[in-house]
Amino acid sequence: MIDPMIPWESLQTSIDGCQTCKSEPLFEISSKFPCRPPNPKQADRVLLISEAPPLTGGFWCFDSEDRLRTNLVRILRELGLNIFGETPKELLQSFLSQNLFLLQALKWPFAEDSKGRRLNFNRVPARQQTRLISHGVAKHLSEEIRLLAPRGLLAMGNAALASCRSLAKAQTLPEGGVETLRGADYELILPIGATPLNATFLPVDQNLRVSERAAAISADLEHFLRRMRIAAS
Repeated sequence: MIDPMIPWESLQTSIDGCQTCKSEPLFEISSKFPCRPPNPKQADRVLLISEAPPLTGGFWCFDSEDRLRTNLVRILRELGLNIFGETPKELLQSFLSQNLFLLQALKWPFAEDSKGRRLNFNRVPARQQTRLISHGVAKHLSEEIRLLAPRGLLAMGNAALASCRSLAKAQTLPEGGVETLRGADYELILPIGATPLNATFLPVDQNLRVSERAAAISADLEHFLRRMRIAAS
């Protein structure tokens, strides 16, 4: 069970109040905070890690659509998982009922660049990527992982994979990004113990429009679910 001494909700409130994140020029901070993940209420879930929430609030929003959620739910349904619902809230409750959970590696939406284009992790210089990941893991993600004690991790995208590297107590992963590491099984050595890890591309529209990446995402998710013994009906 989640440690009652450090309530999940308090951790999410501290993320909302993080002054380092709020002063980060690569993030866009507005009056509408991203929707934070609810209390998972149990440890040992299968954890998917994505990049960062969009301006609309993100995966865990009950009152708005989210493209990552739409895409991920569609793929999981195609793989046989019973994730259904007429509303975002019902979909998310169904997602949780499959013993799944999702965290964002970075906790705030990316800002626009000088040309008005929305940034993402892969368009940020390496030095700035390191700064974002180092803070996000040390101050936020590491504590979420400690409380969740997941039984497996799927890093979706390079921000998630870089965060997993930073989380590791001992490094066992080969060099490279998702393009290099996808398609193989790894173990991440965390303070909570050795945890199975797989990697795939982030299932966002720009990746799914590329047929090879769309096929890879589906294949990687199917393999990961089998590895985690999540049965498809």
